[in-house]
Amino acid sequence: MPDGSAVDLRTASRIQLRSSLFPGDLILRSEDADLSTHSGIVSLLDMIVLLPRAYLRASTHGHASFGFVDLDSLLHMESQGRSLQVSATYTSDVIVGDKVQFFRSLLGFLDEHTGQLVDDYPELLDNPNFLEAMFGSPPWTGTKGRVDLDS
Repeated sequence: MPDGSAVDLRTASRIQLRSSLFPGDLILRSEDADLSTHSGIVSLLDMIVLLPRAYLRASTHGHASFGFVDLDSLLHMESQGRSLQVSATYTSDVIVGDKVQFFRSLLGFLDEHTGQLVDDYPELLDNPNFLEAMFGSPPWTGTKGRVDLDS
């Protein structure tokens, strides 16, 4: 935990998994734009679980928004044919790229970071909150840290 207290990853709560245990930054950039965060508090679990759902929503419904749990910021995705436009409320930069390339990059990110989490912390596989986040519906609600399915 940020306060230095130990957490049993087998029993960590949903809140602990999302907002306290695996913070970092989103690195998302192209040759012309940079949507990376620099706060150090973006939830890795949110990126692993919700970023693919935002991509799915944008691909199937034309657009999606992804809210960061500990920031008042949104990442927006808009699908336009074979292109994906990604923007954020914290910068004026916009990334426009090939949807297939973004998908491949997303798969690489998921493989690397999910594998790293499980390799480094195998006890997560004993935590029902972690497994539910990975394979079930997101175990959290609210406007931050979720894919906007109603827009």
